Amino acid sequence: MLTVARFAPVFASLTETSFSRVERDVIGWFGPRDVTSIVFAVLAYIELPAGEANFVAKVTAATVLPGVVLHGVTAKPVARWFARHPQPGAVRHHTPPSAV
Repeated sequence: MLTVARFAPVFASLTETSFSRVERDVIGWFGPRDVTSIVFAVLAYIELPAGEANFVAKVTAATVLPGVVLHGVTAKPVARWFARHPQPGAVRHHTPPSAV
């Protein structure tokens, strides 16, 4: 759910740019990462009492780890999908089949 919540505003912010729909999809999917969540968790961990700091660390891990796994699992399929949708003006490089 958090990934979808982060995708929507990134995608929407790119609507008036020169990025194609496919490019906006890929940027929306891979662009937002959990770095800010980790930074805020570290700041909270430093400032909060031990019990509350541990709670914040656990909640952050519970939200960040699934996102990392989801992005990792989908990286290759999304890259293949993106490669099948050439962008206008993009230079396509042909890779000859490897000799067997």
